[in-house]
Amino acid sequence: MCTISWLVHNDHYEVFFNRDEQKSRVAALPPQLVNHSPTLSLMPIDPVGGGSWLATTEYGQVIALLNLYQADIGEISSEQQSRGLLVHQLASFTNWQAQQLWLRQLDYNLYRPFSLFIFTPTWHSNKQLKQLLVHQFDWDNQTLQQQQPKQPFFSSSSVATQAVLANRHACYKALGYASGTPTPIQSKSSPLTTRDLLQLHRSHQPSASAYSICMHREDAQTVSFSHIKINQQQTEFDYYPDSPCQPHEPQRFQLKCQVADIPNA
Repeated sequence: MCTISWLVHNDHYEVFFNRDEQKSRVAALPPQLVNHSPTLSLMPIDPVGGGSWLATTEYGQVIALLNLYQADIGEISSEQQSRGLLVHQLASFTNWQAQQLWLRQLDYNLYRPFSLFIFTPTWHSNKQLKQLLVHQFDWDNQTLQQQQPKQPFFSSSSVATQAVLANRHACYKALGYASGTPTPIQSKSSPLTTRDLLQLHRSHQPSASAYSICMHREDAQTVSFSHIKINQQQTEFDYYPDSPCQPHEPQRFQLKCQVADIPNA
């Protein structure tokens, strides 16, 4: 019920995120500045669970979570916690090593299936992007698998899952991206443009429906779109609190980045 993609440039990177939700769900709060002590982050807040699906930190990281409908959901326990709290907690760490340690110790049985993405940049002294480390974690209600994204695009759907995902991936591939060997390090500029992905995230192929990336169903739809741009000095978070196909200006938020080399081992 969500879609994420990203671009790597010489001096910055970008993340694009469609959040798909039930129309009956309470609207999310726009990005808030959260002081975790000692770190700061920007994240929209889900008032239902108190967490978020997307966050960016003052160390230039982006943390994103999608529900993994491809997995066997199984029984829902009253003891299970909101998956959005994972994003909130991960945003409180100052580096990837601390996040990795915390993830190793986590009791995943407390959460329903999800796909989690953690983006960690490192920079050259001339403010050019040295590399972007991208880690993906998939919890399927039985095991946690850490893998490298096969391409800079991922989507999920609770309806006609395989057919919907096949259509959305075909839309992405139609842009001309050729996936290579999966690698956590994205150090080369993408052949795609910002405009390409902005159009992709508001697209209605084959129609405005459950199949399209900008999703529309009777009971659910894409309820918000986020576009995050990060360089060594600052993060710019453009938030659209509606379907991206609708004509409106974004709410823009900024966060100054710390000049620090985040451990990426």
